[in-house]
Amino acid sequence: MTTTAVAPAKKNQTFAFRAEGSDGKPKSGTAVASTREAAIAKLAANPEYTSILSVRQTGTAVVGKKSRPKARAMVAASRQLAMYLEVGYDERAAITEILDDGEIGDVVLAHGLTQVLKDMSSEGVKMHEAMAKHPYIFPELMTKTLAAGDKGGFVADAANQVANDLESEDEQRAKVKKALTYPMVVLALSSGIFVFLMMYVVPKFGAMYTDLSNGKAELPFLTQVVMVAKSMTPSPMYPLDSRGSAAMGMLKSQTW
Repeated sequence: MTTTAVAPAKKNQTFAFRAEGSDGKPKSGTAVASTREAAIAKLAANPEYTSILSVRQTGTAVVGKKSRPKARAMVAASRQLAMYLEVGYDERAAITEILDDGEIGDVVLAHGLTQVLKDMSSEGVKMHEAMAKHPYIFPELMTKTLAAGDKGGFVADAANQVANDLESEDEQRAKVKKALTYPMVVLALSSGIFVFLMMYVVPKFGAMYTDLSNGKAELPFLTQVVMVAKSMTPSPMYPLDSRGSAAMGMLKSQTW
């Protein structure tokens, strides 16, 4: 008897869409489908819509209150914001377009921009004020720069400046990480060598000195210090035993 493997059906997802209705007016809503392509095909087959403007999956990821977006995503979003503002979009429309593009690639930032849109729905709340309510997503540098741009009437230039500042900060952070890589590798290797010596080499020398002199060898002071330190460190070859007391006694008997 043969069995045929059946691929599991894809779980349906919810997609938010914007479309042009048959009356020429913009429409928006949600559609349920297994993939984005299936959602587009479903909407295109609906005679109520003459043109599908955008389709994106609604956010379902859980974002913590202190989650932070990736720096590169912030830079890209700031550049897009400046571009849309320069061509005449208002702040809400610009953020909507950024979300509809679906190119952010950062769940935290997408969540933050969605919350900003919700906050801006209240009358009188400006973009920088809405962003300031989410300081872990939108840094103070960004909100203050945008606030200054709003006050002076150059929000697009301010958004470009934010992108430049965030990009420069990310580059500096990358340089610091790169500079710390070598010393961290050296430290790790040195620690590994030290552990190897203390766990495997020093015990052998300790046993050799004890066998040659029946425990009466007069060792240099630094050697005695190393032996005492090793006697207090468990070893897979030589577990803790009376050697610790013997080494300590040798150290105390050292003539100063």
